[in-house]
Amino acid sequence: MDHKDARLRAGAARTFGSRRVRNYRLYLTGQMVSLVGTWMQAVAQVWLVLKLSGSALAVGLTADFQALPLLVVGGR
Repeated sequence: MDHKDARLRAGAARTFGSRRVRNYRLYLTGQMVSLVGTWMQAVAQVWLVLKLSGSALAVGLTADFQALPLLVVGGR
């Protein structure tokens, strides 16, 4: 059982070895902060549309238009 555990630990060290590189940690942290900010903005925008209009249709259209660039570019 110890041999298997050692192999798993060695594999995990190779897989997550990039965490030792400072620039990668900075990049990953920045990407995570950016992604959370993007999600917060999308939720706040839809929430604002709901508060101002009270319309489920407007909320759905807002969410659709938020995803439209990804659908257009990602569909290629």
